[in-house]
Amino acid sequence: MKYKEILYIKQGNRETIIYTINKVIHISKTIENVFEEWCIDTLSTYKGRLDAIKKKYHLKKQVPIYINNNLMIFPIKNKKDIDNIYINALNILNIDEDINGYTVIKFINNKLLKIEKEHKIIEKYFTKTMSIYQMIKLKLYHQQVQDI
Repeated sequence: MKYKEILYIKQGNRETIIYTINKVIHISKTIENVFEEWCIDTLSTYKGRLDAIKKKYHLKKQVPIYINNNLMIFPIKNKKDIDNIYINALNILNIDEDINGYTVIKFINNKLLKIEKEHKIIEKYFTKTMSIYQMIKLKLYHQQVQDI
């Protein structure tokens, strides 16, 4: 599975469901275990990433997670909610509001995801996530330039 193809990830009942551009993948692991494996691939831990982002950007709730350059996810609910969804901010084409005031996310492959949460709240999570992503990318770029 390519990280850049991930649209969103759902926390299921004793499983994780990954929605990609072309398919849906079911994994018999908790979402935290999946995130842990992905972070370990880049020599970090999920807890380490959470703690670092919380501390560096002064966040307490709705903490986005930088997995790698192709996957920057943000939760739409409390991380302990069984029906939580993590959205890959990098694959969002736009965020709109339906007639009931809920959010409709359109992804780069034109798939839609309706979220029963106010548009303004999801837009705020997305904006915060992309801002943090840009700061991380800039920091990584400066580190590479210094290493030359």
